[in-house]
Amino acid sequence: EVEKGSAAEKAGIKVGDIIVAINDISIENGEELRDALTYTRGGSQGTITVKSLVNGEYVEKILNITFDYKQ
Repeated sequence: EVEKGSAAEKAGIKVGDIIVAINDISIENGEELRDALTYTRGGSQGTITVKSLVNGEYVEKILNITFDYKQ
């Protein structure tokens, strides 16, 4: 699920996208994703690389993002 109004939604991340990198740091599992997000500052800008299923094939996209402030 992509939370409405979140930084992820604003960046263009969709349900089903697979996050494979944050700021050029490879992400291979949920733990690595949590660790990478722990070290991002709210309000800072960066990139998220996702693989999206398009016409039966995964396509890699690099999205610009302004990270949310942690709650």
